[in-house]
Amino acid sequence: MNNSTVPPLDTANHEPPCSHVVSTVFTVLLSTVSLAGFTGNFLVIVSFLKTPSLKTSTNYYIVNMAVSDLLCACFNWPLYATEGMLTSRVFITEPLASVVCKMGMYFRGISQVVSVLSLVLIAVDRYVAIVFPLKSTILGQGKVRVILSLFTWIIPVVYGCPYFLYANVVKVNDQPFCRQPVQLFLLYRGRGKIMKLGAFLFVLILVSAVDANKVKRLLRRHVVLAGTELCTPTNDYRMVFPERTSTNYALKENAITHGLNAVTLCFFAKDNPPDNRDDMFCPYSYAVPGSNNELTFCTSPKLRAFVNGARRIANISIDDEHLHHICFTWKSSNGGYQFYKDGKLVASGMGLKTGYTIQPAGDVVLGQGQDYKIAADFNLEETFVGELTELNVWDKVLPESDIVAQHLNCHIGKGSVNWWSQFEHAVHGEVEVVEGDIHY
Repeated sequence: MNNSTVPPLDTANHEPPCSHVVSTVFTVLLSTVSLAGFTGNFLVIVSFLKTPSLKTSTNYYIVNMAVSDLLCACFNWPLYATEGMLTSRVFITEPLASVVCKMGMYFRGISQVVSVLSLVLIAVDRYVAIVFPLKSTILGQGKVRVILSLFTWIIPVVYGCPYFLYANVVKVNDQPFCRQPVQLFLLYRGRGKIMKLGAFLFVLILVSAVDANKVKRLLRRHVVLAGTELCTPTNDYRMVFPERTSTNYALKENAITHGLNAVTLCFFAKDNPPDNRDDMFCPYSYAVPGSNNELTFCTSPKLRAFVNGARRIANISIDDEHLHHICFTWKSSNGGYQFYKDGKLVASGMGLKTGYTIQPAGDVVLGQGQDYKIAADFNLEETFVGELTELNVWDKVLPESDIVAQHLNCHIGKGSVNWWSQFEHAVHGEVEVVEGDIHY
């Protein structure tokens, strides 16, 4: 005879059936949350698809997360309908209830993991954009976005397969519940320890690799000269202009296809000391009919720029036989201009050809000025002697932060008007195209 008040083993600690009040409150809350989640995520996806300007790298990952959240909202109702949580009546019964239980638990788990991984990608994307702004385009490429987004789905889809094996509908006091048996808990607990260890090792290796790469880049690319930090870019090639001759140059015809009301010109250059300190070294010149100096930049004896013949000079030189990062910006609306050397603003002003538009359909010549062009030859007074690499031109004024980042990263991104790869096979004379890194 058992007079104990302890309930039988098979009913102890079991959840009682939901009362009518609890079911009603739960149904209202679930309806509100599910409807809001479905509507909000659906609008995010539609807005992204219909608005081209929203198709940024970060927004791709946000939409990826929205799709997973939409999936979760869709499976909430069928999952709870199998448990009689919505009303006192069970709407979905066996054998369909077991299928809905497995799918509901499976897709809800997938949704949670995809959301977390999408947030990780957003964090990485923003980190790269802030710390390495010139390399943020790598994560922003279409193929990279697709591959990373696919991985956020492949990982949980594979890892969540045991839900189909173990999740099932169980009855407690005639109340159905969709539950994960102890086998599934033990399985994931064991796997969880392995995944935590793997994640820790992955992060440790990743951080170590990034730090090692930073140190390697600093040791490899940067030297300190008289308090100025110089860098060595690691692009595909550089041009060497060996001597002062009118036949050494690179030519790009019809190089600018539209008028420019703003411009940024950036490059790395090393000047060989000129024989005559009054000689000009002009690594870049753009000319149109009637204007030989439509846009010209010279590095020696002082940095100087021409816009439609109007000249501005910065009292800075680079004839120390070291590679320097140089940028020049100009804006038509106020004639504002800026000279940068090694990431630092060295000269600026206003009133340079205010209201003017740089004309299209002209020729760009690297290594020569075009003031006195005769047939295929140029005047020696503006011949560039030295090394040139990563010359790029944009049709806008780049912010100072981008120019500083170019110098810090020892890399100049692709220009929108002229870009470095355009000139590799356009050399003439004895200009030498050298593949690989530059070392000093």
